[in-house]
Amino acid sequence: MSMFDHMEEAWSLDRNPFSQAAVSADREPWSADVYPQELADFQQKVVRGALQGNRQMTFLWSQGAGNDTGYGKTRLMRHTVEEVNKRDWGEAVQVATGMKPERTTRIAAAFSELNTNLRTGLYPVIFNAVLGMAAGPAAPLRRAREAVVAELSTDAPEAIRAKLLETRAAVAPTSDPVRVDVLDAFCRSADELYEHLASRTPTLQLRSGLEFLHFALIALRAAGVEKLFLMIDQLEDLATNKALAASKRKREIGRIRDLLETQPFAGMLHQTFTFHATAARELETFWEQNRLPNYEATPANQSSVIVLRGLRDDDQVAALLAAWMEPHRTRDVEDELLPFDRDALTVLRTVAQGRLGPLLSRANELIDAGAMQQVGRIDGDFARDHLAGTAVLADGDAGEDYAADVEDLLA
Repeated sequence: MSMFDHMEEAWSLDRNPFSQAAVSADREPWSADVYPQELADFQQKVVRGALQGNRQMTFLWSQGAGNDTGYGKTRLMRHTVEEVNKRDWGEAVQVATGMKPERTTRIAAAFSELNTNLRTGLYPVIFNAVLGMAAGPAAPLRRAREAVVAELSTDAPEAIRAKLLETRAAVAPTSDPVRVDVLDAFCRSADELYEHLASRTPTLQLRSGLEFLHFALIALRAAGVEKLFLMIDQLEDLATNKALAASKRKREIGRIRDLLETQPFAGMLHQTFTFHATAARELETFWEQNRLPNYEATPANQSSVIVLRGLRDDDQVAALLAAWMEPHRTRDVEDELLPFDRDALTVLRTVAQGRLGPLLSRANELIDAGAMQQVGRIDGDFARDHLAGTAVLADGDAGEDYAADVEDLLA
C-alpha cells in the first residue's frame, strides 16, 4: 500500500494536510482555540481601542524561547481581518470585545505585508491592501458599493459618483481629489473596480499608492464605515532592505506618520504592525526620527501592545492540528486528532519551541513518516524517534536551558 493510500484508509485524510514550510500563507486553517486569550486581547486592544480609546496604532509582538518568527502573528491578523469583514460589518467582533450593541458601528479591515521582492515601500503595501478589499464576493469595497446603491435606490454611475464626491467634501474637504479612474470604475461595477486595480503597474503602485487608499476610505465612508483597520506584516523589511538608501528607508517610515496627520487617514485609519526583537532593533532609529508612537512591549505600553509567546499547552496544539486536518477528512472520525496520540503533541510543541510554523512543519514530517511506515497511530515514542537529531536548535536561538529540555525530551 502506498503512503497516500494509508493516509486515506487508516487516517481518513485525503492528503498530508500540513504545511512543509514554516511560513504563513493566505487562507490557512485557523481555530480561535489556538490563542483564545491572545485573540480576545488583540481584538479588544485593536478594535475597541481604536473606536473608544482613540488609538491610531497597535503592535503585535512575538516573544518566546525560539527565534523571532513562526508564532502565528500573521495568521492572527488575517483571522481578525476575516472576522471584521463578514457581512455584519464587524458587529460581532465589536460585541465580543464588550461593546454594547447600540454603540457598534460599521468597520472594515485589510491586510498587507512587505515583500523584499515585490513590495519594498509603504505605498505598494497600501495598494495591495486596497486590492484585497476589492477581491472576492464579500470584499469590503464590493459591499460598500452595494450599501451605497441600496441607500440611493439606484445603481446609476452618476448618482454613485455624486455620493462619493459629497462624502469627500464632508470628511476631507482639503484632501486631494478622489482619483478619477478608480472612481469611474467603482461607479460602473464592483467587478470593473477589481479588474482596474489588478491591472495597475508596479510603478504606479509605488508612486501613487496613497491615492488608492484615499479613494478606498472615501468609498467606505460613503457606505457608513467609520474605521478601517489596516494590518501590516513584516514592517522591518523597510529598515533591513539594503537595496534602499538610508534616506529612502527613513522616508518610507515617515510616510506612516503622514497617515496619522492628514484626513481622511487620521480619522478613519487604524494601523497594526507586527514586531519582534529583530524588527525593533532595525526600526528604532527610523521610528524615533519620525516621532511615531511607542512600539515597545513594556508594561507602560500595554494598552497598545499584544504579545504572542507561543503554544504553552497541548490543548492549543490539539486545536491547531484539528483545524488543519478537518478540511481534508474523507469521512467523519471519532477522534479529531487521528492519527496523533496526545503524547505526540507534547513532543511536537517542545521540538517546535512553541512556534506554530515550525510545529506544522514537524507535523508534516510525522505524517509522511507514519504513512511510509504504515503505523496506525503517531504516538510520543514514534515522534521522539523520528524527530531526535533533527535541526531543532538550528531553527532558532533557543537558550541553553530550553535546548537542554528539548534534548532531554528526545533522549
